[in-house]
Amino acid sequence: MKLKLMLAALLGTIAFAAGANASGYDIPVCIMVNGNYIDTPDKPFLDNGITYVPVRNLSTVFSADSVSWNPSKKEATVICGNKTVTVESGKSTASVNGKKTNMNGKAVISGGRMYVPVRFFADTFGAEIKWVQNYYRAEITKSGLSVPENSVAEKSYDDEHIYWLAKIINCESSGEIIDGKIGVGNVILNRVDSKDFPDTIYGVIFDKRHGVQFQPVANGTIYNEPQRESYLAAKLALEGSSTAGNSLYFLNPRIATNFWIPANRVFYKTIGNHDFYL
Repeated sequence: MKLKLMLAALLGTIAFAAGANASGYDIPVCIMVNGNYIDTPDKPFLDNGITYVPVRNLSTVFSADSVSWNPSKKEATVICGNKTVTVESGKSTASVNGKKTNMNGKAVISGGRMYVPVRFFADTFGAEIKWVQNYYRAEITKSGLSVPENSVAEKSYDDEHIYWLAKIINCESSGEIIDGKIGVGNVILNRVDSKDFPDTIYGVIFDKRHGVQFQPVANGTIYNEPQRESYLAAKLALEGSSTAGNSLYFLNPRIATNFWIPANRVFYKTIGNHDFYL
């Protein structure tokens, strides 16, 4: 089945991912709860290295007993099991069963929704949280919690897709700007969706029907570990970011030894050191 590019409405990052958005793109970080990727109608965001998640949406995932809003005080109160938590906009402390607790970040209102740091939420309601750096994923586990079906996100890719796409991006565009890295990812994914190429990322990378398609496969550098920004570019491309349009080919004309592409394909645009062709 062809890999489709879908926008996944996935939750944000956690505190130690600070600076990861220096590329200018929103970091496509996701949250997994008890093995389920989480969908939410209110998009989380990163601010000063802290990821903020919407109180009401995450409370639904945790099957909270109630969520209430006090508009005059700009306070949200969540009751979940034996915990009553109240957060006030602009405050860096929350009330947890009447006791002040540091959130390592302020409660904020954005788009009419109250947001709090994801780590504070997980810790407060008895969950464990782990950061998987290469995949920009926060994994939350809580014993006995069953994630509601309508909170589970549909994903069109998995870690293996990210891994191999990051590898070819890293080999072909190391040192390039993020737009160029995304462009390389676009070409691979466009080929996956084309009837003229294999229908998996791995298959496209190692395609040899008309000779080796990518030099890193021939020289073995495809097996090098990707840099962090290559993983970021891979996730951005998989979630729909596009800088190379429908391009199916690219080359660096400064170092290329075979010019079949410019002689036979339609030029699309130049990004950094690479020319992209349809």
